[in-house]
Amino acid sequence: MKNSKVILPVLAILLCVSLSCTFLKGKFSKDPLLNVKIDVPANVPTFDPKAPLFSPGAEVVRRLAKIDPSLAVFAASIEANERSAINSAIAERQTARTTGGAKVSQMAEPSSPASGIPHFAFIRPELIKPLTAAVLMFQGGDASVFIFRDPALAGGLIGGLKNIWTESHTDPKMSTGGVKSRKVTTKDGVTTTFGGELTFREDGSSLFGMEVKTESVQNGVTLTSEMTGSVDGNECPNAEGQVQLTIKLRLAGESGGAQVAQDLTVFVRTTVNDNADTASTTMDITQGTRQVKNGRSMYVETGLTLNDDVNDPNHKPTMSNEREIRSSQNVHESMENLNEASELAGDGVNAAYKAALTVLYMARDKWQDGKCVQIVASSPGSVKVSSTTQIPVKVVHKFGGADVPSKLDALLAGEKSVDPTLIPKTAGTLTYVAPGEIGKSATIKLTATSKRGKATLELTANTGGGSYQIVGGLDDWQTNTSVCDIMKPFKLTSSILVVNFSGGMSGTYEYSGGPFNARGNGTYTISLPDGLGKPGTMTGSGPGEVTGDKVYKGSGTEKYTLTPIEPCS
Repeated sequence: MKNSKVILPVLAILLCVSLSCTFLKGKFSKDPLLNVKIDVPANVPTFDPKAPLFSPGAEVVRRLAKIDPSLAVFAASIEANERSAINSAIAERQTARTTGGAKVSQMAEPSSPASGIPHFAFIRPELIKPLTAAVLMFQGGDASVFIFRDPALAGGLIGGLKNIWTESHTDPKMSTGGVKSRKVTTKDGVTTTFGGELTFREDGSSLFGMEVKTESVQNGVTLTSEMTGSVDGNECPNAEGQVQLTIKLRLAGESGGAQVAQDLTVFVRTTVNDNADTASTTMDITQGTRQVKNGRSMYVETGLTLNDDVNDPNHKPTMSNEREIRSSQNVHESMENLNEASELAGDGVNAAYKAALTVLYMARDKWQDGKCVQIVASSPGSVKVSSTTQIPVKVVHKFGGADVPSKLDALLAGEKSVDPTLIPKTAGTLTYVAPGEIGKSATIKLTATSKRGKATLELTANTGGGSYQIVGGLDDWQTNTSVCDIMKPFKLTSSILVVNFSGGMSGTYEYSGGPFNARGNGTYTISLPDGLGKPGTMTGSGPGEVTGDKVYKGSGTEKYTLTPIEPCS
């Protein structure tokens, strides 16, 4: 039976009073289970693309080893195997996205492509772009050494993988479907199963769930671990500037008589102000922690609400609605048990808080980095000297394309002028006045902010200098085309094909048609070492295919020279 009148020893009470400033609400709770100290992290985990992945199984081993230290030997092999399984799934997702959704393994160049068809580069493993920094992060150190891992990093792993899976979620082709992945890796007596699934909704929200389950056998001893987790909601603020996310995380494992399990759920409600900054955050946290040690099972489930000003570097969240939901009977049988249960509950609350905070910060990075809204405006490009160009500007949401009224700042670098420098609420029009000399250039940097997110865009203008003769290609694809302004969308033509380029110093291209039903897309980069209006080069690569007696897939890199020509229109 629970003892509702637990009396702490005098020394413990004095100690709690002396430390009361570190406890939320500035006072000592009568129930030790609810007397939670929130450890506010000095910094949310930074994401290093060179660091190895967080291993949920190794974290579970760490917890089990606190009960049975002999189990620590499982950590290294489990960590290596889980990283291999997760990285394999990431690489597959990267490849599938790069090739337009198909699951592609290594493809060889066709030995005899149809005559006259370009070999546009097809994806190969060595060409896969560096993986998103949001996931290749967490712990460093020698994987062979058993080191403490912060369980909150599990939340970062879920959020990071969700970012990779949803990188194209504003693409209409992806908005009505989902993505699944499953990988099984076995090595040195360790079997890991990784699964990830993403579902999109019509309102732009999404649900990403994942699991990592591992079984390891060493010297006749079996250890099992599992992590399941999900992030559900809208990471992009809605029209009222609201972000709502539900983060769920389960970490569990057992070996012999040692068992641990922690189930965490956090409902995050964040409001965003007109500057795209977080205005307020509320987190409703529930945690349930179970531990079996020396044949004794203990379970405690608690909940609370945190109000958190995440913009204040010295913030301390305030707590309310603290409650014990349920617990095993032995929790209240003695002060020793109660203190142990209190420690378990506090660990669960802090793990949930840090995991949710990491996911929220990753969402904030998205809405502040142009992943939710975008500026729609066209560069003046090549203009006549002393001319005036009107530039219509609006801001739209990337999912659905709805107008997003935003504050827009315009900053000019170069000559001559742009007006106004501030549009209080888009849509609007900027006026660019060109300088009175040929060969001058300018950049107009636009920054849009609203409660739905932040976006930037650079527009370019020049009085000549963007006109080039572009010559080159690859194999039978050869072009010799005059382009009036490389900073605007342009075409390269030949007798067999027309290729459309997005414009700018780097961007994308695509093509289709021709005598062999060629099609493909890719990216290009222009290099002008001495600046606009001076000679340079361009390279391009991307997946492509043609149809002859069968479908051929090409690979390679196109190379072009750029020679300045007189301004044209």
